[in-house]
Parts: sequence; C-alpha cells; structure tokens
Amino acid sequence: MLMEDRSEGCMSWRTQGKSVLLTSYTHSAVDNILLKLLDTSAKANRTSPAFLRLGNIDKVHPAVRPYSDATDSPETVRELAQLYASRPVVATTCLGINQYGAGLVARPL
Repeated sequence: MLMEDRSEGCMSWRTQGKSVLLTSYTHSAVDNILLKLLDTSAKANRTSPAFLRLGNIDKVHPAVRPYSDATDSPETVRELAQLYASRPVVATTCLGINQYGAGLVARPL
C-alpha cells in the first residue's frame, strides 16, 4: 500500500466517525504518514487533522510535535484518558504501544 493510500485511508475512516490506531516500527515511518495527513489536509483546504502523536518528543518530527501528547501535559489519569479519547487518529511506534497501551485500551478503536 502506498503512503498516499494510507493517509487517504486515515482521512476516510475519520470522516466516517471511526477511530484509527496508526503504528509502525520506526518514528520516521509514523511521522511520514502524519506529515502526509497534514499535507493532504492543507491541499484540500481542510482544517488540520485531529491526531495524537505518542512517543519520545525528541524522536518526533518537528512538524508533528504540536500534535504530541507532550504539548498537552495532562496532569491526571482522567485528563489523559480524555486526551486519548478526543483524537480520532492516534499514532505511535509498535514499541510505543507498550508504554501508552493502557490509555488506548480504554477507548474503542
């Protein structure tokens, strides 16, 4: 599947009211799809896609960092759960699921 197909698939599922868990083995692969989502939204004059990028902020692409959980800084478990539930697209590496998985399990994907 081409990267364009993946980013369009994420947008299509999102417009259908479904949530998407986007994973890959590397940070750059995850960020490449998210960058494509941003680019697709900009070209279509749509608002920025509502996604949440989980992971080590130092390894996240600078253009994707504003969508990171590190920028929201939830202080309680409830705030963290609300943050996870508020974004229809959640993206992380496959290894990152182990770190953030508890918050993702609580929401239907």
